[in-house]
Amino acid sequence: MATGPKKKLATELVDKRNGIRYTPIPATQVMQTPEGLSGPAIAAWNSYWADGVSGILTPVDEMLVVRWIDAVNRYCRFSAMADAEPLVRGSQGQMVPNPLFQVANAAIQIAERCEKQLGMGAKYRAALGLAVVTAADAAARHRRNELLSTTDRVDPRLADRE
Repeated sequence: MATGPKKKLATELVDKRNGIRYTPIPATQVMQTPEGLSGPAIAAWNSYWADGVSGILTPVDEMLVVRWIDAVNRYCRFSAMADAEPLVRGSQGQMVPNPLFQVANAAIQIAERCEKQLGMGAKYRAALGLAVVTAADAAARHRRNELLSTTDRVDPRLADRE
């Protein structure tokens, strides 16, 4: 199975157009939580900043993050309102799906486009060519490499031939 080129860590990225090294926002420099977010949107905001993918941001990406969380917040609010009253009376008195479902759907589509650009989710990180390595992943790789580099290991297939 061909695996292709190894994915680079975010700290190793260089812009192909001009050769400038990618300068991520330091992990300690988390953006301030915007005011007026709903509970689920605050949870999404905190999860984003706790994830390693937030470490690849540059200052120019800050507006994209704000746009993403605004869309997530609008989706949470409008979908909750629509879920509270899923059917409403239409112009002819018939029951129709609440139009707020369409508003919520438009908001989540904006959020998904932002997530794609920000590298949220395994598929989008892979599409951007990013490898986010957690401390646990790095420790597991280190242990595996130590085991593989042991020279006195006997191949179990050859053990009974000696």
